[in-house]
Amino acid sequence: MKQIKKASTIHKSGNDLLLLIEDVLDLSKVESGKMILNEEEFNSTDLTEELHNLFYVQAQEKNLSFIIDDTFNAAIYNDKTKILQILKNFSSNALKFTKNGTICLEIKPLDATNFKISIVDTGIGIAAEKLQSVFNAFEQVDGTISREYGGTGLGLSISKEMAEFIGASITLESTPLKGSTFSLILPISEKRNITIDIDEKKTVDEVTKYSSDIDSSQELYGAKILVVDDDIRNIFVLSELLTSSGAEIFIAKNGEEAIQELEKQNNEIDIILMDIMMPIMDGYEATKIIKNNDKSKDIPIIALTAKAMKEDKEKALDAGCNDY
Repeated sequence: MKQIKKASTIHKSGNDLLLLIEDVLDLSKVESGKMILNEEEFNSTDLTEELHNLFYVQAQEKNLSFIIDDTFNAAIYNDKTKILQILKNFSSNALKFTKNGTICLEIKPLDATNFKISIVDTGIGIAAEKLQSVFNAFEQVDGTISREYGGTGLGLSISKEMAEFIGASITLESTPLKGSTFSLILPISEKRNITIDIDEKKTVDEVTKYSSDIDSSQELYGAKILVVDDDIRNIFVLSELLTSSGAEIFIAKNGEEAIQELEKQNNEIDIILMDIMMPIMDGYEATKIIKNNDKSKDIPIIALTAKAMKEDKEKALDAGCNDY
């Protein structure tokens, strides 16, 4: 039983780490202008079915009702993946902050040119003065960087940036102790006729064939991740976890090696997992050097350490780490 419990803890920690890496990479893509728009035609029922499959059981486990109200029931032409990611963030927050009552997914026409997708909950609500700050990176519902309710504090920040990217907007209505309504306002648009010449079509076909060969379970496919740790056991576990998700891993055993590896890779690293307690050069010093270099300052850094005291977390964030 102890071994099963330990394995479950490692599995959960690994999944949490993957989610954090995905969030930081998404935010980095938005800020660097590298996000790609993939528009397609789909029905609103595709959204309701997928979200129902994802969250219905979770809601039941918390004795909550998960209700779907789709009066729009029409074709949508937009980036389905990004819309789903925004709605998943809304739904995850609703589940996190709702202890009793219902969570409702509503899709309704708004006017002649727009429709609205809302996640309505009966949770703890948000004070009026905090309504805008919840969209700031690394902030929680109480407007601080605390982790009382868990999570990275990145979901809503990413959602806001993604909404603007796909031509949508987000509204938030909330009353403390009564609940919140997060809405995604989207334009009603028709599929556009796109003309592709022969050479372009050949390129598109080749890309489509290549993409279909990629394992859809590899969420981090192509991401370049630098793992900095002096403990070979941690390196082994992280490498196995991340390569199985499609990432390319680079290894450094201390801060000096990390800086050397960055130079070797021309700073073309998507994210750094930085241990803190290491010989020669620790994670604090290495992070400061990396963040003070114009060529590497925008690379997100996540501190990973056994030192979990509050002051150590603050010290890591002050040194320039993006999360801890």
